[in-house]
Amino acid sequence: MGQLLYNDNAKKMNERAFIDSHLYRTNSMYTFIKMEYLVASALVELYENKQINKISLNIIREYGVKVEEDLNSKDDTKAILLYSNNYTKEFLCDYSNYFELVDDEYIQIKDGVNAEDIRENILSYVSLDLLLALLNSDALKIINIG
Repeated sequence: MGQLLYNDNAKKMNERAFIDSHLYRTNSMYTFIKMEYLVASALVELYENKQINKISLNIIREYGVKVEEDLNSKDDTKAILLYSNNYTKEFLCDYSNYFELVDDEYIQIKDGVNAEDIRENILSYVSLDLLLALLNSDALKIINIG
């Protein structure tokens, strides 16, 4: 897993402190765009539309930025994209039953896992606003759907 497995607790603490400090400054509703939602949504769409079962980390980041932009364009929502080496490492540990890292740059659906498993166990927890942003046509263009 190369660079993703480095132990950088200070950086992780700084990321969380940054997020925590911003939560208490306004009364806006915050939507956190987590790796599991981005990867699950992108790979379900790719698999069901093109029978592709892996995606690069760079495309996931671009997809996340587009989803964040879409959510932030709404007046009542503030979106925060949670994307870093630390979040990627946590995601891969937490969802190792569904996904695996390939060649240090791709996330792939594990053998034996299907789109319905991913939908039921990961995407069923996504808010409606976030789900709509994940399925926005501009966001889907980044992953070559639509």
